[in-house]
Amino acid sequence: MSRLRTLLNSAGAVALALALGAIVLALSGYDVGDALGALAQGAVGSVNANAETLLQTTPLILAALAVAVGLRGGLFNIGVEGQITIGGLFAAVVGYQFSDQPLGSAWRLFHAPAVPGIVQMVLILAAGVVGGMLWGGLSGLLKARFGAHEVITTIMLNYVAIGLVSYLVRVPLHGPGPIPQTPFISKAAHLPILIPDTRLHAGLLVALAVAVGVWFFLWKTPWGFAVRTVGLNPDAAQYAGIGMKRLVFGTMALSGALAGLAGAVQIAGVDFGLVQTGFSSGYGYDAIAISLLGLNHPLGIVLAAWLFAALRSGAGEMQVAAGVSSQIISVLQALVILMVSAEAGLRYYVDQRRKKAQTVANRASLEQAATVPASPPAPHQSSVAEPTAEGPR
Repeated sequence: MSRLRTLLNSAGAVALALALGAIVLALSGYDVGDALGALAQGAVGSVNANAETLLQTTPLILAALAVAVGLRGGLFNIGVEGQITIGGLFAAVVGYQFSDQPLGSAWRLFHAPAVPGIVQMVLILAAGVVGGMLWGGLSGLLKARFGAHEVITTIMLNYVAIGLVSYLVRVPLHGPGPIPQTPFISKAAHLPILIPDTRLHAGLLVALAVAVGVWFFLWKTPWGFAVRTVGLNPDAAQYAGIGMKRLVFGTMALSGALAGLAGAVQIAGVDFGLVQTGFSSGYGYDAIAISLLGLNHPLGIVLAAWLFAALRSGAGEMQVAAGVSSQIISVLQALVILMVSAEAGLRYYVDQRRKKAQTVANRASLEQAATVPASPPAPHQSSVAEPTAEGPR
């Protein structure tokens, strides 16, 4: 019941944020009805619009799950953007090895065009997982071994990842053509399309399955219990004998693996190659807000990811049909985060006040009980009848 109430409160906060967004649109001189109608039309107004929304939901789910796993373990992984990029790099490099197309100056590590398409898909996704795991695990290793704060190292590694990929796709991994990008993966390795005549691919099913797997891991396994224990109380976890260094490294590696999978899904389902700029489209940064909005729970993350994807998808239609700047979507997203955060803060404040009042009441009742004198003991009544003046009968 408490979780349902929390979800309802969050939904109310989102509705309030949209209402405030409407006020912002009105104050900016736009027609609110036309703008919101175009937003809804672009997000869910047709089969293709729904498909595009779900298409953008897919990487957001995986990226937000990466953030949530870190937060559940008491680690703030801000490096999801870089981990997505490295995961996409690994996936692209493995993927184009199966292609018979010219590679330009790109490295040929092996050539196996006869490998079945399903095997190619699995290997591409696995390569992305490995790449993200290595990049995330590096931050975990630095924290576990040297005490380097994960916020600092993940931010720095974001820039390293982007700079590294920018160099690689321009020089040693440059595919044919003038655009700085890797060669395309083979068509057999493309993720299957779920709805004909749209771009929605089977990566959505992968993301939903991973969300279920993360829920099972965190709440139904001893390893997940250890992660959540460290996140809630690291001192108690250490006292209980949980290996802190190993868990920190493992949590960051798992978080990076989920982010790397997001990059691999984009390669196998949307881009089919890694370009120099604009590959992730900021999914790693949106993932932080989505994880917080979803209360770091897989179900909440799926819903929050869909909401952010709907705002992204509707932004283009709102710009074209109503003449509203797409930057308004950033304002709406910020209002959503602000309202949900305010609701959570207010709920925490009310809970603390209630607990404090209960503590004061309990203390007052104990003090009152200590000051009330004890009742005198009842006179002892003997079971033997006392003699009377008449004597025994």
